[in-house]
Amino acid sequence: MGTQALVTFSPEQREMVDVIKTTVYGGGNLSDAELKVYLASCEQVGVHPLAKGVHIWKDQKGRVGLAVSVHTLTALAERDHRAAMVDYEWEFDGDGKDRKILACTCIGEVWDDLTKSWRTRKATVRREDVSHLFAKDNWRDQPFTMWESRARAKWCRTHRADVCGPLYTEDEVEDVRPPRPLAIAPATDVDAATLEAEVVPVAQAAAPAAESPKAEPEPRAAPLARDTPQGRRKVRWAGLCAALAIP
Repeated sequence: MGTQALVTFSPEQREMVDVIKTTVYGGGNLSDAELKVYLASCEQVGVHPLAKGVHIWKDQKGRVGLAVSVHTLTALAERDHRAAMVDYEWEFDGDGKDRKILACTCIGEVWDDLTKSWRTRKATVRREDVSHLFAKDNWRDQPFTMWESRARAKWCRTHRADVCGPLYTEDEVEDVRPPRPLAIAPATDVDAATLEAEVVPVAQAAAPAAESPKAEPEPRAAPLARDTPQGRRKVRWAGLCAALAIP
């Protein structure tokens, strides 16, 4: 994808631009300027803007960035055969079902041009770094997978900062955004009775009020004749691909 990503969209390309916005940012409300920043970020990193596992994130402060899956982040770190993931090391407290994960270390190798050899590198995520996430469903249901993902993402950003430094994984984006005004379970391990006593009253207080009568929507204008034929749509899509330099 070339520098043609930073272009002004023509009126004929508007519909396809809106489709791309929804694809890369499902929440909607994405401006043309934010989309152009996203496209420029994809060009800088070297990923396709419509690839699976690649999308834009933004927060209430107006910050915009590129978010990728942990698999995409790993592929970027291992690109050009300059790094390789090896294994994980675990640290536990206790035994059996009651044991707690204290730390997860991702072990990998990085190619050193100076010595012409592979050098082992590690990155560790400790319990205090992720304890605020333990109430989430994916951290309760798949704790080892989530620990490994965080440790691997930290390894990629630490030891392949030239490629992965500015990138967040999809799971880490929630940590970047400001906290939402929702009832959040405590980060520490608690029993079900404590959770019910703390979360249920908040949920009851947030019960929605009675809905007011909705106004009748205004009738939508009929589509222009030039926008309806399938051939015209293909022409607009071809023009948009050329503008975004999408193969």
